[in-house]
Amino acid sequence: MTELLTALVKRFGNFVFVDLHSYNYARIAGSPPLFNMGSHYIDTMRYGELLDHLLVKMADIELPGIENRTVCNEVFRGRGYQAEFVHLNFPGNLCYPLEIKKVFMDERALVANPEVMEPMIRGLTETFAENGALFSERINGMQVSINDFYH
Repeated sequence: MTELLTALVKRFGNFVFVDLHSYNYARIAGSPPLFNMGSHYIDTMRYGELLDHLLVKMADIELPGIENRTVCNEVFRGRGYQAEFVHLNFPGNLCYPLEIKKVFMDERALVANPEVMEPMIRGLTETFAENGALFSERINGMQVSINDFYH
């Protein structure tokens, strides 16, 4: 991880790292969120606007038959190893620890639901690309097209 992130810093100056996980919600009481961002290791004074942008864009992702409740620090608190590692070893960079409710598959049968998975992947890809372009513009002063993230 150190080598990869060091190479990104050398090549681009800064980076946004998404530490993405899914979670089994069946054993969680209530109505757990579709997207849960942990912000414990995010410098919200510096990156609050970018975090807000990401949360709003994720909340706009529509999935058939699924309520999209996007929150910060509800199920998990963003204190994961990757977020802490980036925070301590690569200051000036950003790690988003994101948990996704496992609505895109039947976990017991190990069968994906393409009707949910495909729009989720498309929505998250567009959201992360737009947020990455915004990060680059705000932090590095670089104008980056969203299309640059698809190549």
